[in-house]
This record gives sequence, structure tokens and C-alpha cells, in this order.
Amino acid sequence: MRVATITVLITAFTLLLGCSDTSPPTWPEDAELEVKDVTATTATLDWPPALDGEAVAGYRIYRGDEKIAEVGAGAAFHEMDGLTEAQELTYSIEPFDAAGNTGERLDLTFTTADATVPTWPEGAELKIEKNPVKSDPPADSEEGPADYELVLTWPEATDNVGVTAYRVKKGTAVLKEIDPKDERVFKTTTSKPDGMYAVEAGDAGGNWSEALVKAEGSLSAALSDALGGEAGILKLIGDGSTSAPRLGIGGLKIGGDKPAIDLDQLGKGGGVGGIEPGSLIGKDSKLEAPSGDLSLDLLKNDTKATE
Repeated sequence: MRVATITVLITAFTLLLGCSDTSPPTWPEDAELEVKDVTATTATLDWPPALDGEAVAGYRIYRGDEKIAEVGAGAAFHEMDGLTEAQELTYSIEPFDAAGNTGERLDLTFTTADATVPTWPEGAELKIEKNPVKSDPPADSEEGPADYELVLTWPEATDNVGVTAYRVKKGTAVLKEIDPKDERVFKTTTSKPDGMYAVEAGDAGGNWSEALVKAEGSLSAALSDALGGEAGILKLIGDGSTSAPRLGIGGLKIGGDKPAIDLDQLGKGGGVGGIEPGSLIGKDSKLEAPSGDLSLDLLKNDTKATE
């Protein structure tokens, strides 16, 4: 009987010792779960070390109510991949110690990046109307009207999240950003209407569509305008079989994070791609198209005869 009593006492004492740590880990004051390096499919969670009377054993990471990872006490971040773009996500982190005590969770909600650019419907086209403005007294008939009203219109673009703005450009200069809730039209009065005009669609993620582009007026003025045209004029030289290059959508594009001109459809054959606006101005350059039947000759002025 004495042996049994001693055994019970020892067992009870052992259980008491094992349960001596009943305090859960705690977070430092103002501790926050943070996110950094967010892309469309990846992100990194960041947190400060938790505190415990004995020692923190590790951290459990949750997405919503689902535990997705458990890391050691020395961990201070967790990298995630395979996420979905433009999606709102909620994550939590919970500290625990060796005795099984768990601390309060730190929560965080964020949205992954939007990597999808807005797109235009098939066959989309930028349209331009140029209407002379009557002057009083009337402008000299030989010189033409003193001013013109330009009206640009374009179709609605679509986006996986939503279009937030349309950006109207002349050459590389932004003329205006228009709210998509407004009418898709841009009007201006100018004495110099000739040039290269473009409209791009943007979203909240900072993505901009390819531009709808259209030239107004002379070809040389439009190309010079598109390249930043202060010091030189681009002239087109064909092989004789092409009277004039096409400048519709896809013919000359301006847009993207690093604006560039894509001359892939100028003239009959091929083209030259990736010319940065302003990069050729003031230089004596001739660029040969891949097909060999079209070249672009940069001239100091507008008077050199076509070769």
C-alpha cells in the first residue's frame, strides 16, 4: 500500500512539473505581420520574434483557417508562391512553445499584383476627325484655317479587373487621362494638328495596353512627332513597288512601360522594331528592314529627294 501511495505521489508530482509552463507566447507591443515583394504569384510574409517565459518553439502560418506551414523559432519570414493574380488574401501567424501553449495570431490581408494588361476588341481603331475652325476675320485662304478642332474617339477596352483610365498621347507627350466612366472622346483645338496620336487603356495595377495609333496629316510630320521630332525627320524609302506605308493599328505602336515604336508593318515588307522615341533624332542613320525592300532614312530636313 505504501509503494502504491508513493507511486501515485510521484506521478502527480511529475504531471505538475510537466504542466508548469502555462503562459502562451506573446508578441512585442505594436508587432505586425507584414508582406513584401508582392507579385502576381508570389509574396513574402515578415514578422518580429515572439516572446515566451521559457522559449518560443515555432510559428504556425494560416491562409484563412487553413494551416499552410509550420516553421521553427528562428524563422522571421515565409515565402509563398503559386498565388493567383489580383486576388485578396488573408494570412495569420501564431506562435507556440514547447509546452503546447499558443499565442494570439497576427493577421494580414493584402491583394496580389495584377499582371494582365487591358486589351482592345478585335478590329479596334482610333478615329480622328479634323474640322477647321472658322476665324473672325477669316484666315488667309492660301494658308488655310488658323485652327482646327481635333476629335479622337475609340472603342471600350476590357481588363481582368477593370480599366481605370484612358491615356491620350500625341507623339510621346501625354495630352490627357480620361476616366472610363466618361465618354470615350478627346477634343482639342490646335493650329498644328499634324502628328502621331495614340490612346492606351490602363488599370489600377499600372498596366497599360498596346496603343491604338493613327497619324494625322503628313507622314513625315507624324513620324517626326512620334520620335520626339525636334532635330530630324524620318522619311520612308521604298523599292518603288510601295507608294505609301500603312500607319494603322499595328503599323506603328507607342506604349508600354518603356515606350517604343514598332515599325513591323510599315510598307510592303517587314519592318524595324524596338526604336525608342528620340533615339534617332539628330543622327544620320539608315535602317534596313529585314526583308530588304524598305528602309528608313533619317534626314536633317524635309527637302532631300527620295533615293
